Amino acid sequence: MNKQHASGALVPEDYPEFLRGLKQRIQQAQLRAVPSVNRELVLLAFAEAWPAESIVQQVVGRLPWGHNVRLIDLVKNPAERLW
Repeated sequence: MNKQHASGALVPEDYPEFLRGLKQRIQQAQLRAVPSVNRELVLLAFAEAWPAESIVQQVVGRLPWGHNVRLIDLVKNPAERLW
């Protein structure tokens, strides 16, 4: 059954429980994102401190191995692979 809010809107009775669950899922997602964000911040700081391209990791080095294998399978021309 729905309750009527002061604004006149109908609010489901389980809405507070829904909000608690939503808040918990958001917090869990934030915790899972922290290592990725930290890794990106470290890479950015490193790139700013040492701008020489020869020591900065290439994008392909940050791809999971399966993605690299897939690219090798799809791109047969060695010159295109180097791009």
